[in-house]
Amino acid sequence: MKRILTFLLLIGVTCLCNAQEQSFHDPEIWKKGLGKIKVISTELSKDSTLKDSKVYLKVHFYDIKNKMFRDYFADLDSEKKEYVSHSNSYRCWSAMRQFSIMTVPFKVRARNKDGYVTAKADVDNVGFFVPFYVKSIDRYWLDKSSSHKISFGVLLAPMAEELSDKNTQNYFNDSEKSYTAFMFSTSLAATYTYNKITFALIPAGFDFGTDKAGKKWINNGRYWFGFGLGIDTDLFGF
Repeated sequence: MKRILTFLLLIGVTCLCNAQEQSFHDPEIWKKGLGKIKVISTELSKDSTLKDSKVYLKVHFYDIKNKMFRDYFADLDSEKKEYVSHSNSYRCWSAMRQFSIMTVPFKVRARNKDGYVTAKADVDNVGFFVPFYVKSIDRYWLDKSSSHKISFGVLLAPMAEELSDKNTQNYFNDSEKSYTAFMFSTSLAATYTYNKITFALIPAGFDFGTDKAGKKWINNGRYWFGFGLGIDTDLFGF
């Protein structure tokens, strides 16, 4: 657990350091009314429409609104750390296509009938985070780039849980009997993604058994909250 917290702290410091570099903007960012775009590549290049010898940041992108490929030459000052930026927002089906793989290393369950608040820390339950709203912001400097994404959605994950009389209200009536049961976990989640690494806050989640013994599990259908880590897949769409 200490390693996880240390990792999150290091990422937070890195994000803060990058944010401190973002005080200057290209004065001509994008043409008015550009809308959603998909950046294909960036490179240092000269603008062939101009006679000067200045090197620009060439942004090659797909204009989703007008369905065409376009180039933009950004006049950036490296000493002032200027950058170009664009943002896109997605809802419903267009957002759902941008799913990611996520695990929940830390779960805190609601107080049980004995008055205990229990917690579990592991990385066993890996699942899919399916967003229903996504807001992305990408920034490009002369020598680097960064991507930021905020999303809201649901996490769906299979689970494996060891069941015995201790956690099934004596369902087996045999203290020696136990087995690993298949279960299903679902939860709401709010996420922040920085350069493909996702951090999630999970305000409400529920785990469910899929057989008779699983439905007798003491945590079946009980509320929990936690934190998640994930990797952005970027498999579909823009």
